[in-house]
Amino acid sequence: MKTILAVVSVLCMIQGLYSLRCYICNSINEKCDDNNIGLEKDCEKEAQACGISVDKEGDATPVYERSCIIPPPSERGKVEIECSNTNDNGNTAHFCNCNTDLCNKNWETAGEGGAAGISISFTSALLSLVLVKYLA
Repeated sequence: MKTILAVVSVLCMIQGLYSLRCYICNSINEKCDDNNIGLEKDCEKEAQACGISVDKEGDATPVYERSCIIPPPSERGKVEIECSNTNDNGNTAHFCNCNTDLCNKNWETAGEGGAAGISISFTSALLSLVLVKYLA
């Protein structure tokens, strides 16, 4: 039992050191659109999601962005894993937040169509298995 708890503890620490990987680009400064996905980047430890977005004001050129999402300290743990569209008098915004490595490659991998947020923590799954085994 002590060995299992030690292994679970080590896995928890390893996961805490893990950083999310996202694609990074912004069409204001570089090529970034549905076909140009940017560079792979290890996000800062505080990042809770990857994001993909496109904003368009009227007839202007759309602005695309892929990024690591780091919420302010007061919002930690509150990043919604979702996709959304808005249209305000011809000004449109479309975004998806996702929380697996390199999930912001395109709209489909980011969860467009209902798959957003389907992920499970390895440590949580392992801990659940241990508890089920020893409490059952």
